[in-house]
Amino acid sequence: MKRKRGPGKFNCHQCSFSTKWRGSLLNHIKMKHGLEKFNCHQCSFVTKTQFYLLKHIKVKHGSQKFNCHQCNFSTKWKVSLLNHITIKHGSEKFNCHQCSFVTKAQFYLLKHIKMKHGSQKFNCHQCSFSTKWKVSLLAHIKRKHGSENRKCPQCNFVTKAQNLLSQHMKVKHGSEMFNCHQCNFSTKWKVSLLNHITIKHGSEKFNCHQCSFVTKAQFYLLKHIKVKHDSQKLNCHQCSFSTKWRGSLLHHIKVKHGSEKFNCHQCSFVTKAQIYLLRHIKMKHGSQKFNCHQCSFVTKAQFYLLKHIKVKHDSQKLNCHQCSFSTKWKASLLHHIKVKHGSEKFNCHQCTFSTEWKDSLLPHIKVLHGSEQFTCHHCNFDAKSR
Repeated sequence: MKRKRGPGKFNCHQCSFSTKWRGSLLNHIKMKHGLEKFNCHQCSFVTKTQFYLLKHIKVKHGSQKFNCHQCNFSTKWKVSLLNHITIKHGSEKFNCHQCSFVTKAQFYLLKHIKMKHGSQKFNCHQCSFSTKWKVSLLAHIKRKHGSENRKCPQCNFVTKAQNLLSQHMKVKHGSEMFNCHQCNFSTKWKVSLLNHITIKHGSEKFNCHQCSFVTKAQFYLLKHIKVKHDSQKLNCHQCSFSTKWRGSLLHHIKVKHGSEKFNCHQCSFVTKAQIYLLRHIKMKHGSQKFNCHQCSFVTKAQFYLLKHIKVKHDSQKLNCHQCSFSTKWKASLLHHIKVKHGSEKFNCHQCTFSTEWKDSLLPHIKVLHGSEQFTCHHCNFDAKSR
């Protein structure tokens, strides 16, 4: 293991992997090229690191749980229980002295202060990119201005990120498949196989204590409880927007009320969210293309290629257990069950309008009963919807 000449890099002698961190190189060698394996004695799980084996045993076979004494929350991780108690049941609050922001976790307060009131920024010296996070700047420099290109040895795919090259080789050229022994499900991703086995063939069930909802995944139970039974909401202090998801609130504040703008240097596109700028550049000005090996379909986004393969070439379907409806999309199945077989309704208190979708009720109230007006700056056109 030797440093590469130049600004401190560690190179793998068995592949093209390169990093500035010695620990990352050692971990790469162990995971990718190491011979030692750790086997689970209770199932067929195999890994090259003892840490992942211990984590697997705890999650899959461990019986110890940490239960909240104030609600039905349960977890196998003590730190998750402590975080839950602090956020959900804690009385201590942390207030921002520069605005009305309040939280029960000091970590979120510090993050809020840095994002909203912090003046320190990390600027890229090669372009106009700017961020409040040093790790984001380093990732940007490596992705956008890095001199080293990583080329796929089997095709003309080129990228500056090792993880994208690894993902490309696995999806495009990888022959290893993870097959389900109970049905014909097959995937190139081990985590997808584990999720499939849990959802489709697992015997453990998680029941909601407030209704008849049942699922085989604890994640879906927690999500169900939050959406259906949790009354706590996060409100925007600048408008009437309200949500149960902190990520949605932060995104709303940034897009609707934020002053920072991101401009495309190749056209007139402007947005308040950096992720939309990156997506625009990739789709409109990017040269990289993703080809379907089963037909002539070509796209600039890997997401659309995977979606195309699922729609056009994948035969697996999800069936409704109450009728003959069938679809390839889980979201479509859930939508069908709610519309066709669900009983819950959202009613407008100002008229007779009723819907099974909360997202449909809010625009109805805003357009028909709201007082806010949006005026066109070029003519006298007015509307209640932006």
